[in-house]
Amino acid sequence: YIRLQSGFTVTWVGASITPVANSWTNRTWTFPVTFTAVPTIIMTADTSAETVQNASYANPATTSCQLGIVRSNTTSTGFSAVAIGWS
Repeated sequence: YIRLQSGFTVTWVGASITPVANSWTNRTWTFPVTFTAVPTIIMTADTSAETVQNASYANPATTSCQLGIVRSNTTSTGFSAVAIGWS
């Protein structure tokens, strides 16, 4: 992560999820710093496969969020996410 002197912070993660077919499968991302408010989160699946139906986050908080995908099969899928805010 990067934290500027002003407190503006950017954190990122890259990992993979082995999904349950046709079901939202997630993992918890615990941020390396605590934000002062819920950060802006951007997530994408690292694949162009048509079997990825959705890549999204849920339950954002100042310390963590859930990152997940929906895929029509159980192929492990890489993803990237960024959280931006103040810490």
